[in-house]
This record gives sequence, structure tokens and C-alpha cells, in this order.
Amino acid sequence: LPEEWVEQVDPFRALVEVVRLPNLGAGVEVATVKSALRVGDRVDKGQVLFAVETEAAVFEIRAERDCRVAYVLAVIDEVVTVGKTLAILLKW
Repeated sequence: LPEEWVEQVDPFRALVEVVRLPNLGAGVEVATVKSALRVGDRVDKGQVLFAVETEAAVFEIRAERDCRVAYVLAVIDEVVTVGKTLAILLKW
């Protein structure tokens, strides 16, 4: 899924949630994806979607609500920048 398609999701904001790599602290520009869920996985609120590693620590990105993984745009061992879209989730 091309990155520019992600911006087209906005009209469907009530149905989907875009997961981006958050700001992980001062001076942190990139992180390495260490674990990720797969397309089609059902996710409970609070469940880990991604684990990412920086030079300083490993961070977990958790689901804010029950959902299903629709698209995964980051793969394990990929180096991603802050703000990059990691996944698109379907709310349910």
C-alpha cells in the first residue's frame, strides 16, 4: 500500500485508524521494527501491535481499541522514521 494512499483514508476515519510511529523522545528520529501483527489479526484494546527498538530502549505500540489489522506497512527489521505509517486498523 503506497504511503500516499494512507492520506486518502481520512474520509473513512470513523471506520479505520492509522497507526504511525510516535515520537519516542528527544533526538530519536528512527526505530527498528522488532515485532508486528499480521493482516487479518484481531486485536484487543491494549494489545501490542508493534515493538520497535531505538538505540536506548524497546517500545511497544498498543491498540487503543478493539480492531482488526487491515494493512501492515512496516516489516520486521525495517528501520522506520517518526511519523511513518505502520498499519491501518479496522475499528469494530
